[in-house]
Amino acid sequence: MKKRRILQVLLICFLMLGICMVPAKKVQAAGPTAATLRANKTYKTYDITGDGNKDRFRVGTVYDSQHEACTGLSVRINNKVVYTLSDSHFYNVTIERYTLKNGKPFIYICTKGDNDYADLCALFQYRSGKFRKVIDFRTLFGNHGSNKSGRIVKISGDTVTARFYLMSYTVGPCNIEYTYKYSGGTLKRSSKYGTFDSIYTNGRDNRTFVANRNFAVFKSPGSTAKAFTLKKGKKVTATGKCWLYNGKMYIQIKYKKNYAWVKAASVLPSSPSLQLFSNVTYVG
Repeated sequence: MKKRRILQVLLICFLMLGICMVPAKKVQAAGPTAATLRANKTYKTYDITGDGNKDRFRVGTVYDSQHEACTGLSVRINNKVVYTLSDSHFYNVTIERYTLKNGKPFIYICTKGDNDYADLCALFQYRSGKFRKVIDFRTLFGNHGSNKSGRIVKISGDTVTARFYLMSYTVGPCNIEYTYKYSGGTLKRSSKYGTFDSIYTNGRDNRTFVANRNFAVFKSPGSTAKAFTLKKGKKVTATGKCWLYNGKMYIQIKYKKNYAWVKAASVLPSSPSLQLFSNVTYVG
């Protein structure tokens, strides 16, 4: 009986030793996931750096009680500050962690202030020791609009769909979607062509526009080959396609049975007579 008891103790010791020798378990990616995080809270259960291990992660805000708003924020990964925003003015910040099917993590941070203006709105990735913007919702459309922001609306495998909001100088407030695919260690825009999710005129989705003056439209985006001259007062339909490349933006229209591309305005019209379309509403 005593011998049996000794064998049981030895067995337990071997089991405990085996447990101690098991390496720290890595965060497993079962598929594309999304998690909403909060500012001013430290998280210890997520892989942020992409090495498969749990990291310490925190987005801290700087609050100005006099103006009742935040004036900046800092991002810390494993107790190291990897990103800061200063001289800002916002009331809330949205933080999301997205994981692709391949397990690679990305962090979305977007601040919102007066009139929903965003000083920061981007999808970040920690890569090669730096916290980098891989999708910047405020800069993609350059000088073709204002009050720009956006969000991730879909994750499928190793592909994400990003929806950009901007007050377009051509068609007014709109949402445009682009697809990004994981390639070469990061997310990259898969096409020059995007899709209008919505275009707002007087608060309603609208695809019909009235030419405000005579102007040329083109056979293909980025081309100087004229398709025809659109006459003042003629109605066209936005097909839902846009093209963006190298700082240039074009919007596809349909006039009667003809398709053409409008070169997007890069300056807010200083008077109604300079608008391309008369029924566009500018806000913000």
